Amino acid sequence: MTSYAGFKDIGDYLTTRCRERDLSFQALSEAIGATHAYIHSITTGQFGVSPKRADAIADFFGDSRKVVRILAGIETPSVEEDKDISAIKELAATLTLRSRRELIRYAQYLKSGEDHT
Repeated sequence: MTSYAGFKDIGDYLTTRCRERDLSFQALSEAIGATHAYIHSITTGQFGVSPKRADAIADFFGDSRKVVRILAGIETPSVEEDKDISAIKELAATLTLRSRRELIRYAQYLKSGEDHT
């Protein structure tokens, strides 16, 4: 499992996204046409995610398919992308809490203008 985009792994991603939407794993599984056991197995690391399910999860939450695929271990980020993420993390660590929150809001603004496929 891979740490990426602020998530420890695909399980952390699913747990966080469901919590943000006050959504149960059962509701998520129904929405993407999977079983509750499948979603639970993904979050505990007992089962891998297929590319088809990774894309369905990303689409459901309106997130980048690439991010979910990387978290699921289906894809790996490019070396350049890894460098960019590391640079952003290092910079963010030096900011005040208020500035970090502003940085997050700005990043979300930038993301809202991107194509999410």
